Amino acid sequence: MDTRASHYDVLVVGAGLTGVLIAAQLAERGVRVALVDALGAAGSATRRSLGLVAPQPSHWQETMCGVELMHQLCKTYSIPARSCRIAYLATHDEARTRLLNIARLKIDTKAQWHGALPIHQDAVAEGLLTESGLLVDLEQLRAALLRQHALAVHSPIEIESLERGPDAVYALAQGYTLPASSIVLATNAFAGLLSPYLGDSVQFMASITWRSQPRPAHAKRFEQPIVVDEGTFALIPLEDNSVHAMACSSNPAALRPQLVAMLNQLDADLLSYTAEQSSGVLTKGSDGMPLVGQLNAPMPVLYAIGLGPFGAAWAPIVCERVLALMQTP
Repeated sequence: MDTRASHYDVLVVGAGLTGVLIAAQLAERGVRVALVDALGAAGSATRRSLGLVAPQPSHWQETMCGVELMHQLCKTYSIPARSCRIAYLATHDEARTRLLNIARLKIDTKAQWHGALPIHQDAVAEGLLTESGLLVDLEQLRAALLRQHALAVHSPIEIESLERGPDAVYALAQGYTLPASSIVLATNAFAGLLSPYLGDSVQFMASITWRSQPRPAHAKRFEQPIVVDEGTFALIPLEDNSVHAMACSSNPAALRPQLVAMLNQLDADLLSYTAEQSSGVLTKGSDGMPLVGQLNAPMPVLYAIGLGPFGAAWAPIVCERVLALMQTP
């Protein structure tokens, strides 16, 4: 069996935005770090987030900090980031109450409740309008982070199992191993492995992403990104008059019908411009918070999962938590 590279201080499994942030921060501190991913090029949950960095209603103040951290990252690496309004809508009473509470708390004077929120030129809805969103090319940011740091990147490589040796943890892939002093799992792919340790605190969600072709000038133009029921559905209008959308559900069978129903409700013509669809798996914490910690096992393995549909806002926060844990004896 071929052992690739020398012994690393840290091996980060998962090269989406969260994993790349963690690896880049470690490399900046002089840690010998390697990054490995089964798909490469932020091809999974990062791609399905559609580049919308949005605060999460159930953890508004914390994820507002994440939006600001992401804005600072984009400035640091000269990545274009466009501030945007976001319309938050609710289809049930609990979600509506949460949005109303954000407006009442006056946490952000730019977040206001509207009884007739403009969606597009032919429709209005009741909901929360905030100016605290950010549109970012997350793949471009990921590439910039990798260029700035001396990271060993192994991709596409699928890690099949982890084993503890006398002086290292070994990540085993087909044909070779990657040894490291510790491992950070920053990927949904290992959620099943972690579930015996985390129990019901991690939830699996199916997700689907839909993208339209650029539509003609006379087509309905959406006013701003729309987020429904804490990310179960999101729609983002782009400057070329194309539209991107994402839906999430704990019931995979209901996912595609849910996406189609929401798109039809917003604009009955949208589906005729379909360009691309893709699906995958997300995880989220049962209380809406990401899961960050270290396994109570005979292996130095940390995990950072459960970011859910608001992963782009949670990623810099999760990165800080992982780095803090690695400094704790």
